[in-house]
Amino acid sequence: MYKKNIFLDGDLLKFLGMQEIRPVFRLLKDMKSLFEDPSMDEDDEVLYAMYRNVVLPQHKPLFDSMNLRHDITVLPVKFVCREYVKTFGHFHPGGFSEVYQVLEGKCHFLLQKDGDFVIISASEGDIVVFPGDYGHVATNPYGKPLVMANIVSGTFSSDYSLYEKMKGAAYYDTTGGLFKNTNYASVTEPRITEPNGASLGPDIYDAFVQNPERFAFLSNPSQNKFRVL
Repeated sequence: MYKKNIFLDGDLLKFLGMQEIRPVFRLLKDMKSLFEDPSMDEDDEVLYAMYRNVVLPQHKPLFDSMNLRHDITVLPVKFVCREYVKTFGHFHPGGFSEVYQVLEGKCHFLLQKDGDFVIISASEGDIVVFPGDYGHVATNPYGKPLVMANIVSGTFSSDYSLYEKMKGAAYYDTTGGLFKNTNYASVTEPRITEPNGASLGPDIYDAFVQNPERFAFLSNPSQNKFRVL
């Protein structure tokens, strides 16, 4: 689908041969307290754009039948003081997993569970399965727009409360490296792991359409065999 029906045009997506999908924008004022230095005053600045339920019309019944959603998120090249632009960060109540794929650019996925903190560097084409008990944030530290797709269950609402309470993830991803968020009393040193979802590739949208049962674990947490190593 990407670069066939959907293209990056500046910092937004352009749709060809399918209905245009309006993005939902995250503004600085929505996330100001989540950054290492929230002193910037341009509250209406757009940090990133989210496109929900991005599917071709002929595939919508298939996604709906499994109660799954395909989204695309675009993070531009942007900084909040010295920190790279990032997604809000959330957990999945009920332990539902989520599959992400980098469509364009590179990113860091920052995962955390209790005191465990994991960083995954992902490049174009890489697929990562987030276990349902890990919260996650994506950052764009690589100097070009980042486009990511995800497939996730529509049966729950994401829980943002820990990230709001703790003012971000356990570490901030900055131009000077990772810096600990001192609001966390106990957390491990960041450990690096590799993308773990290659078996679902090479393209998660096409793979789902061709064999949706491979993604059934997204609707049933007990079936998930993917782990953060």
